[in-house]
Amino acid sequence: MKSLDKLNPLAKKIWLRLITEYPDWESYFSSDERDDLEVAVPAPQGSNAGHLIISTAEGKDIWLRFSPPCMFYAIDDLDEMLAVIKSLLTEEVCMVAITEGDDWAETTLIARGQKISLEPGQTAQFVSWSGSHDKILTA
Repeated sequence: MKSLDKLNPLAKKIWLRLITEYPDWESYFSSDERDDLEVAVPAPQGSNAGHLIISTAEGKDIWLRFSPPCMFYAIDDLDEMLAVIKSLLTEEVCMVAITEGDDWAETTLIARGQKISLEPGQTAQFVSWSGSHDKILTA
């Protein structure tokens, strides 16, 4: 990764917060050709999550995502980022992508055991960090 001083202000703040909370993740940090940050933490073996990816976009937005298609979630601030990361890693929540046929409808976080309402024709793909709570529901 290029030096910290080359990152945009938001990426620097995220880098500093993440390295403080998760020092073992430093080898997963990278940056794009601009000045944004991407952290791609490998999921446990057997997981369908692939990676937990934390990234900035154009120095303005924070995104969390898993590797499967449509598994992305917008984050408002650094405190929310850390809370969502903790909830995903401890499997208090799953990331859920809802599709209608081949079209993406939405992605959300669902607390483990929480019910979800789907419209007719929708499918919800639940992905947990370890894979132990993964499932697919169809309406």
